[in-house]
Amino acid sequence: MKGMIVVSILLINCFHWIGFHMTSQLLESGYKVDGIDQNSSHQQEQLSMFVGRNSSFSLLDKQNLNEYRYSIIVGSYSHIEQIKANHTLQMTGSSDTNNQRNQAVIEIEMPLLFGEWMPMTEKGIYYRQQFIPFDSPRFLLNAVYIKDFTNSLLQWMESHHLSHVKKVKTTRSNDADLKLENTIYLRDNRPIHKQIEHVIDHYKRFKQFYE
Repeated sequence: MKGMIVVSILLINCFHWIGFHMTSQLLESGYKVDGIDQNSSHQQEQLSMFVGRNSSFSLLDKQNLNEYRYSIIVGSYSHIEQIKANHTLQMTGSSDTNNQRNQAVIEIEMPLLFGEWMPMTEKGIYYRQQFIPFDSPRFLLNAVYIKDFTNSLLQWMESHHLSHVKKVKTTRSNDADLKLENTIYLRDNRPIHKQIEHVIDHYKRFKQFYE
């Protein structure tokens, strides 16, 4: 980003645990971030204090939006028509359904993500009201560490290749040998068991802030 014009990005649901990691990645990479969120839980209030100290972050309400090169929606948002952005990316889960599909929105199906601040215990994670143990085949084959995902997302944005990305998976996935259309496969930056140990250690140190 050095020597370039600072780009502002709108991030909706910025204090969701996934939105928080995306916000942090963007700020660390030199972007300005306007965020929208309700601060509806104790954990979200805690996360808001982490990024709120950054002078490049502004918390807005949906009535005071600017124009953006990119807007990123984590999960659902009922006011997409109010967003003014060249590109709008909506991060969805594998079982999400969107009955009001907007042709102007690029939907990216996220993999099974895990990381700091997510709903979890020392034994596994909670995903869509299901408990998935860290040692289960489903987790070991499909889980992607959140920072591997956000770093890749940033690279896709900067290379302007996001229109070709619809689904994200890990190379450990059972279908990794198939060439699925509009699918990107991520490699682990370090062994998954090391990432699990790191996340569990964070959970133990900050357990009072986890949901």
